[in-house]
Amino acid sequence: MSNSKITARIAFLDYLRIFAFVSVLIGHKYYPALSAAAANNKLHATLRLFFEYLMPFVYSGGAGIVIFFLVSGYIISEVLASEQPTSFLIRRVFRIYPLYITAVLIQIIVQNRWESLSLSVLAPQLLLMGDFFGSPFTLGGVEWTLRVEIMFYVFMAMLRAGGFWGERKNSLIMVLLIATMLMSQLPVFPEGPYQGYFFIYAPFLFLGVGFWLYEKETINFGWLLTLICTVFVNYFYLISSYQSYWLPTQFAVLGFLLFTIAWIFRARFQSTKSILLLSDLTYSVYLFHKWMFDYFRDSIIKILPSVQSPDILALVPLFIFCFVLHRIIERPANKFGRAITIKHFKEVREAK
Repeated sequence: MSNSKITARIAFLDYLRIFAFVSVLIGHKYYPALSAAAANNKLHATLRLFFEYLMPFVYSGGAGIVIFFLVSGYIISEVLASEQPTSFLIRRVFRIYPLYITAVLIQIIVQNRWESLSLSVLAPQLLLMGDFFGSPFTLGGVEWTLRVEIMFYVFMAMLRAGGFWGERKNSLIMVLLIATMLMSQLPVFPEGPYQGYFFIYAPFLFLGVGFWLYEKETINFGWLLTLICTVFVNYFYLISSYQSYWLPTQFAVLGFLLFTIAWIFRARFQSTKSILLLSDLTYSVYLFHKWMFDYFRDSIIKILPSVQSPDILALVPLFIFCFVLHRIIERPANKFGRAITIKHFKEVREAK
């Protein structure tokens, strides 16, 4: 990887993405072990205290998810500053769907779900439109965040087409505030076991946009603070209304604080090839960790029944597998998306 590519990246976002996927991985697969370590009197008190303080940052991967949304809102704002809506949507499609569809199909094969497969369920799942059809989640449930992302992309592309990155840029913050306030008043969406998650977490994407607007001096700190307060009022209200089992947690505030601290000190972060590699693997690991991890761990136990720490060893094939899919599916799809949009808009310009 060239030095020019490294310097072109927004470094602090890579570090945040790495923390986010590591916290999600620990929260989903290692939290019981972490909790047991924090309560283990045979460990030194300092270690137990460290584990105890770490637990809220990784519990159920919540802080990592909030950071994912904040990062996405920020980076999408940066992208839309230089891309047209059509180009933006085409590139997002090739960024999200090829690897996601591959993951869903691999899960069907590995878990032998062909007999129970229904096109009426599978089609909305593959399109990430399952919330409108009542389709269950795939990939161990992680699909829900992608459903939120896709709707966010469409919404932001519409705002871009409406001139909110141009002559109406100063009004964008008002649109985000109004949209966030509406989410606390509209009927619950979606319904089901994770009811209301769209309205609960989508505003954190808006908050990422708010940080970008403030950084570009489009809004002042008062507007940013207003958006922060509005997002958290919406969050606390809707969590209480629809997902009260999260009331004892602090992950939303912790994720927000970590993002804010990283953003404040963003100039101090430096990218390296290893950091970029881990950051690039974020999406692949996220799609496969919840369910493929179990397959690798169980296979290790079956092949080596006396092996120590199969949960740790399972990380090796998981990361190798994700790296391969990143190289043969995700990266080529991203390049193809960029190539066809460049070709398309070149032809449009020449036609004019």
